[in-house]
Amino acid sequence: MKLLKLPSFIKLKPSFYIATLFFVVIVSFFLFSDTIFFKPDGSVSSIEKSDISQRYSQFLINHPFRKSMHMSKEERKAQGLPPNKFFEQEYLYTSDPNLLRPAPERLYALQQELKTNTAMKAPGDLTNVWEERGPNNVGGRTHSLIFAPGSTTKVFAGGVSGGLWINNDITNSASVWQRVNGVPGNLSVMSITFDPNNTQIMYLGTGEVYTAGDVVGNGVYKSIDGGENWFELYTGGTALADKIAFVQDIIAWNNPVTNQTEVYFGTGSTIYREEVIAGSDGWTWLGLNTIGLYKSTDGSNFTKLTGSTFQTTSGTYFSPNDFDIAADGSLWMGTRSNAYGYGGGYVFRNDGNNWTNVRNLNTNGRVELACSKQTAGKIYVLAQDRTSSSNPVKIFRTTNGFATAPTSIAQPNDADTGISALDFTRGQSFYDLMIGVDPSNDNTLYVGGIDLFKSTNSGNSWVQFTHWYGGFGYQEVHADQHGIAFAPGMPNRIIFGNDGGVFYTNNGGTNTYSRNSGYNVTQFYKGAINQNFSSEILLAGAQDNGSQLILNAASGINSSNEVTGGDGCWAFIDKDDQYMVSSYVYNNYRYITIGGNYLGNFPGSDNTGDFVNQCGLDSETNIMLSNATNGSNYQIYRWTINPSGPSIAKSTLTNSMLNTIPTFFVASPNVSNRFLIGTALGKIIRLDNVNATPSWTNISMPSVVGAVSDIRYGATENDIMVTFHNYGVNSIWYTSNGGSSWVSKEGDLPDIPVKCILQNPSNVDHVIIGTALGVWKQKIGPPQVQIGLNHKME
Repeated sequence: MKLLKLPSFIKLKPSFYIATLFFVVIVSFFLFSDTIFFKPDGSVSSIEKSDISQRYSQFLINHPFRKSMHMSKEERKAQGLPPNKFFEQEYLYTSDPNLLRPAPERLYALQQELKTNTAMKAPGDLTNVWEERGPNNVGGRTHSLIFAPGSTTKVFAGGVSGGLWINNDITNSASVWQRVNGVPGNLSVMSITFDPNNTQIMYLGTGEVYTAGDVVGNGVYKSIDGGENWFELYTGGTALADKIAFVQDIIAWNNPVTNQTEVYFGTGSTIYREEVIAGSDGWTWLGLNTIGLYKSTDGSNFTKLTGSTFQTTSGTYFSPNDFDIAADGSLWMGTRSNAYGYGGGYVFRNDGNNWTNVRNLNTNGRVELACSKQTAGKIYVLAQDRTSSSNPVKIFRTTNGFATAPTSIAQPNDADTGISALDFTRGQSFYDLMIGVDPSNDNTLYVGGIDLFKSTNSGNSWVQFTHWYGGFGYQEVHADQHGIAFAPGMPNRIIFGNDGGVFYTNNGGTNTYSRNSGYNVTQFYKGAINQNFSSEILLAGAQDNGSQLILNAASGINSSNEVTGGDGCWAFIDKDDQYMVSSYVYNNYRYITIGGNYLGNFPGSDNTGDFVNQCGLDSETNIMLSNATNGSNYQIYRWTINPSGPSIAKSTLTNSMLNTIPTFFVASPNVSNRFLIGTALGKIIRLDNVNATPSWTNISMPSVVGAVSDIRYGATENDIMVTFHNYGVNSIWYTSNGGSSWVSKEGDLPDIPVKCILQNPSNVDHVIIGTALGVWKQKIGPPQVQIGLNHKME
């Protein structure tokens, strides 16, 4: 599932190496007041702190996200919740403790300012250039795919969080993807189209709404040179509330009546209901002001289509989800339910004169269309059915353009015994829902949910041809199918987009291969690097792409191997190169040899803690601590690792001092069996004698409320730096006396979430910090000033 493009392993020259990642920001607009009670220095008085701390604590405990993060797929499906547990976790920890919600409107304003400043820089001004380390053979979530006009080899693909990419010869496994100019590398690309009357003109839409609107876009982009260069065309407005956040699909269509190009796009919206405080009836909206169908006749100016045709019976606007063109040149549109829950399951037709609402499928969910290119009126529909919990996916076929009720087609039955015969999307029909019809033979049909299926008799029977881990005798193709495109004039040459990137077949699916060389759109949560630079090892946890390992990394970009699957989260490499630890969600950890051999799960792994669960390893004592919070029971797991076995023992640590969720762990590099622990309420705890009966000491700064995101030791045991996830707080704190007193080192850093900090070993007065808007350089010693942005801003 997810968010900004997360670069692979990166290196900053010449001073030091780091493995870092940028987190996905839920750039949303919230209807709340913006009253701040924090002092100008970012701290609060003891009375204010007590009140704010209590409210923020209740917020963290009682928020619906705290419960939904631990729901199973089946439970989330029953409640209509998308698979976005990490974003729910980030929402809680980045919330302004006073407002009790994130404040991305501040981030947005700063982003616009940084874009302006960056544009004014002269070429070559940026001296510290980041170097990507890899992997260059792993893709990521891909929804939009298209063959270049007139080409059977050149392909465009859009990463849901990784910009727009081009491959000049998709038939060649050695052909490397290149990122296209003009589309930010961290922008979600969801749909691509070209002008049928001038194929040098192309359009793309940004922002994905399917995972509860967590991957936000920036309207429509345009190219006038065949996709080589792009520029921002239409965003909807200047204010954040008026921005086009989710373009669900876009199409350039030759109107058969006027013989002129018309461009249409459909926008989505999302809503959260949060009753954190009883009776508050709070609501969070995004895209509500812009939802609907937009049209342009000049390729530059867009108008929202209004009137009763485009409104539901409740008066809200339909949310267009998918467009396709039929054999007679008419334009068809399927809808998706809007933020109010209305308008899903409808099919519209434009004959060149007017739009007509032709059919209500009575599914009230997402509709995907596949129109025959030979037979006018023959259309297939793959629909999410939100009205049925037992049969949440429907396939329909009409041969008369819905003049009569369409025929219901039996859906394919996945060979995987863990996937219901009544739901080949495994509860994710709002997310992985793909359909395409052979452009030269409308009896041949492809659909995708978790896996891929093909029918050669108009959907009367199905043949499975992939499986997500290569089981049951099928070829391995990554799970969660999103997109399909056919080569012009070569219908057996097909590309598929899924959570693993781009896959290619030249024979209608019989042999399907990964095509992800250089397609660097993988989303990473956490990463690790060993201490032996002469034999460099990199390990990182990726969203739905497992834990990726690079052994003996060469300079520059490298390929990787997946050592453990699923969602990869935290990762550790023993400093003596004896072993590695990868993690799955919650408290599930895997032991790996330094050569990359997976030896099994930690005994006692369970589903306590957070989705991407906080943990820390002491390589000296081979003890790892992790967050084991279970409801309101705040506790820590202690994992004692014996590398010579290997064997692992688990025990539980509790103390009255631990009265909230631990959000960060770091081992002391100087004192054996000592850890520092940061919590969701800003407390810093020193834990000594960790290998036996620990002693707990509170060394917190007295006036900060917020979730600790990182703790790092400096040059000595007494030099400690702490950062915070939240908006609305001073994000950087420093002590030179082991926690007896603390000072803010915020300087003029803007109000943005800070995720990590690292001291420059060559100049201990300087640190770099990872934030929601990239990497910054800060001076810790006096005077404290923010020195500047230290990466290319996108």
